[in-house]
Amino acid sequence: MKRTKLSQIFFAMGMICELLVSPSGFMIGDYGERWIILAGIICFSASLLMSMELKKDWKYFVPLFGFALVCYYFQRSALVLRLCLILMAGRQMDRKRLARFFFFGTAATIALGLILAFTPLGGPLYMEEWFRHAPEVRYCFGFLHPNSFALFWIRLGVLGLYLYADRLGRAGFAAAAALYVVPLLFARSKIALAAYVLMLVLVPLLRAAKTREKLYRGVFTGAAVLIALEELLVFTLGIFPYPERNPGYIENYWDLLNNITSGRLEHAREALQHSLPALFGLKDSEVWNGTEIGFIHSLYHEGILFMILYSVLLFWLLKRLKRERDLNGLLLLILITLYCIAEAFLPWFNKNAVWLLLIGGLPAFMMPHAETKELANEKNGPG
Repeated sequence: MKRTKLSQIFFAMGMICELLVSPSGFMIGDYGERWIILAGIICFSASLLMSMELKKDWKYFVPLFGFALVCYYFQRSALVLRLCLILMAGRQMDRKRLARFFFFGTAATIALGLILAFTPLGGPLYMEEWFRHAPEVRYCFGFLHPNSFALFWIRLGVLGLYLYADRLGRAGFAAAAALYVVPLLFARSKIALAAYVLMLVLVPLLRAAKTREKLYRGVFTGAAVLIALEELLVFTLGIFPYPERNPGYIENYWDLLNNITSGRLEHAREALQHSLPALFGLKDSEVWNGTEIGFIHSLYHEGILFMILYSVLLFWLLKRLKRERDLNGLLLLILITLYCIAEAFLPWFNKNAVWLLLIGGLPAFMMPHAETKELANEKNGPG
């Protein structure tokens, strides 16, 4: 019992470290992130040591640690190691409680950015620059870029819906939606506004699916198709013969797609045409810095094998959410995955809320037969 309590304390301390470094590169930086990250790694390692049962857990500890160490060798980055440690140490934690921690932590981060924007210590309140071939005034509320603010604001909204959507009636949801869109209009982020519109469409649909079984099954099928189409689009950019781009004009469907994504698809296409990704990532290549699409960025940085595992994970999570009838979790999964078309945050636990859905589910993911046994017990009842 004492070991369990200590494990939980160390895990909580590690999560505080992850939250503290989450705005690095988006709002502020150079405040000792490496030392905070190292402290987090030590805390998660201590949590794991306090909770592990070697005879029972080695089956998924060994392959995960092996994969993380190989990634570290090729990438010269502890990012995958951090991620594996969090998932292993959090295999018995409550994901809803952790989501609540990041929801309020994200709100505090945004509030801090806004406060600091009015002081010399913070980022700008707004930026007046050339965006999309024309001068614009866009608000970033203390973040380094309007899109950086939009990422945190979208994460706040998605986590809020995941945690509290069931408590909002129609009037409450309408009021929250009206207030929520205001900062996005000031930030003028097209992808963030598209994610907001998708929220407005999905929330009523998912509520209706709770009472209609055919619609419920159709929603999960539609989610799988949507995610598969997104991955198919981005991973075939360097292969499929798309038309030539006409910058500043919309003369074909490829121009339309690039206009919607502010040229991100074309940048990713150029990267894929000029340099092949590696199995464990390219540590000495700057190609992956040329695209903001999360799937392509991670394909170059974390490697082909990581992206295969992540894609498998997405569809496994869909299956698990369907079994748990967790429609709010499905909403989180869809919105964050589609938002990866705009920002390269996919492998970071403290930025990509999809990883929250795996908290407490690692044993079932690594050993599917264990999940099958669990399902059988649920079906047959105790005894």
